[in-house]
Amino acid sequence: MYGGADNRGMQHLPAMTSLLRQWLIGACWLLLACAAAGQERAPIVLDSSDESIVLTDRALFWIEDGQALTPQDLASRRTGLPWWPLKDDSQYALNGKAFWLTFEIAPAAPGNRWFLELAVSGLDRVSLWHIDRLGRWQLQEAGDIRAVSDWPLPGRFPTLVVQPREDAPVRYWLRIEHARVTMSGAMRLIAERPLAVHRDREQFLLGAHFGLLLLVLMGALMGASLWNDRNFVVYAVYVAILGLTQAALLGVGAQYLWPDWPAWARSATFVLPPLASAAGLWFVRTVTEPRRYYEALDRLVWIAIVSLSGMAMVEAVIPSAASYQIVSLSILASMGLIVGLIALIWARGEDPGAPLLALGIAPVVVFALFPIARTLGLLPSGFLTRYGLTIGSALEAPLLLYALVIRAQRRTEGQWRAKALVTTDALTGLANRQTLRLRLESAIRRAERQGHFAALIGVGIGNLDTLVKENGSDASDRAQVLAASRLRRIIGDVDLAARADTNLFFLLLEGPIREDAVREIATRIVVKGLAPSPLIASGHTLRFHVAVQMLPAAEPNADAVLDGVASEIRAIRIEDRKVIRHRGLSTAPWSTPAMMDSSPSVDTPPTRQ
Repeated sequence: MYGGADNRGMQHLPAMTSLLRQWLIGACWLLLACAAAGQERAPIVLDSSDESIVLTDRALFWIEDGQALTPQDLASRRTGLPWWPLKDDSQYALNGKAFWLTFEIAPAAPGNRWFLELAVSGLDRVSLWHIDRLGRWQLQEAGDIRAVSDWPLPGRFPTLVVQPREDAPVRYWLRIEHARVTMSGAMRLIAERPLAVHRDREQFLLGAHFGLLLLVLMGALMGASLWNDRNFVVYAVYVAILGLTQAALLGVGAQYLWPDWPAWARSATFVLPPLASAAGLWFVRTVTEPRRYYEALDRLVWIAIVSLSGMAMVEAVIPSAASYQIVSLSILASMGLIVGLIALIWARGEDPGAPLLALGIAPVVVFALFPIARTLGLLPSGFLTRYGLTIGSALEAPLLLYALVIRAQRRTEGQWRAKALVTTDALTGLANRQTLRLRLESAIRRAERQGHFAALIGVGIGNLDTLVKENGSDASDRAQVLAASRLRRIIGDVDLAARADTNLFFLLLEGPIREDAVREIATRIVVKGLAPSPLIASGHTLRFHVAVQMLPAAEPNADAVLDGVASEIRAIRIEDRKVIRHRGLSTAPWSTPAMMDSSPSVDTPPTRQ
């Protein structure tokens, strides 16, 4: 009897379990409905005094497992879904899911136009629904699924129109589809006027940034042409790809460069970053030349460059969420490799430009960490995650171009000096006799043709033999270098300073020039020589002997003029008080040493006319 009763009890257990399960499910739905009802937010009032209204804690969101529901479905079962208040710092992984947002606009009189702005570029699809006065569902769409020119309001970010009604509140339903990268970012309602002001300011700053990159790119190409240096070519490639990458990430590319290519707009944000990283690594490898130190390190760099380029191709053909996470980690590893290469040449101490290269690379390496952390889901969308790479590249581009110019000048300095020996003096850097003779011929012909005066001033160091005798043979070179430096500072930009022979300098003063101005310059030359200098022994100064020739001269050619002035200089003896002689001046009196000592010592030539 007892066994039969137990069997009957066991027969009723499945029915009781099913009833209990249904009761629990119903209780859960009831609790969720109560929670959702408790999460309801008051309608948003679009006050004309407000420029923008952030939707944080003013709107509710729900993530749908799938992308099958319509706003009509949600409207009919809104209180039965787990809606939660929107938070700014939250991140949402939406692979195969849909992010739903709902908010209500309070009734308002007609006035300013308002817009819903999502400050995230590169969203796959953004759809906004509401019911109009006639009870019809109205849809607006933006995002990479559509060409930017087809958006309700074209721009860098999806921006949709939001208009209140006078007679009733309007509920809006927003759906976002975004694969591969977590979705986060501020959503706000903004009035038409502040939106226009904000966009104008934004476009100005971004235009200045991309203009800077274009200027640096042109500078790199000109540097490659001027110095025949492949470092500039590689740098130009790097700057071009980095600029395109930023255009894609900031939405500028989809807005201006490829507005009618939505398929490329979807791919560009994933394909270009690894290419930019590969180009940056290629540039650093070119300037650091790791093969000089370790063959294996050079191979590792090449493997990284090829791998990043291959990943970009994979992203273009078979993109996936996991693949882009691998790409982001690879970009992070390549940045570490770049830092290692710069540190290597700095530690070796063989490249004096290493500190400047490190200073140029550092901004991008540091600021690029923020968008990479955003891609990996470590940081929510914010100012530095959106504009970190832009700030870093704006600091990096001119610094690296300057570093390349300094390196190119250092490497080609010997070649330039060898070429300059044809026209310049090897010891002092002044023009040589051949250059002076050609310029002098031109000055004489010009003075004859135009009817004005030019002047040729010859200068010799009267006490050079004494300096050599008392201080050694090196004193001659030091004294002539010092003389060249002082003479160069006395003349103007259009004039020429030359060294024609040992202890024989010439200043060609282009006309028109007056005789009194020539006298003043000659006096200043003597006074400048009397100033002490650490280049010569203590207690000694340069005692200049000066001869002046006004042009045009009676001599038949430039060589005769030069020889005549040189003869006048050699005729002056060390014990002579009259150290300035003239040829072709209309008046003869010249300053004595006592008068010279009281003359002003300035570097600027006097007024000529």
